Amino acid sequence: MVKTLELERFSKWAEDKIISLDFISDPAHGWIKIPKNLVFGLEFSQFSYQDKKYYYLEEDCDASKYLDLIHGAGVKTEFNEITYNEDCFIRELEILQN
Repeated sequence: MVKTLELERFSKWAEDKIISLDFISDPAHGWIKIPKNLVFGLEFSQFSYQDKKYYYLEEDCDASKYLDLIHGAGVKTEFNEITYNEDCFIRELEILQN
């Protein structure tokens, strides 16, 4: 369930700002890196990963679900692209389990 009050606070804080997110990819896949405190209760697939501070949301469905939510709340984003020429470290992280 989406934590509406937290999302509202975030969108007010982000008003007139552009939030910079990392898009990390390797030859086979890509993820956006999201701080855990900015997820707002969304549930994601088993194709995303996590470490202690971040979620790495799979590009095909989880990332778009997250971006649709925050863009719908008026938050603007830009992306820093980080590309690995071989398997990315993200594949070794814990699979996200809701």
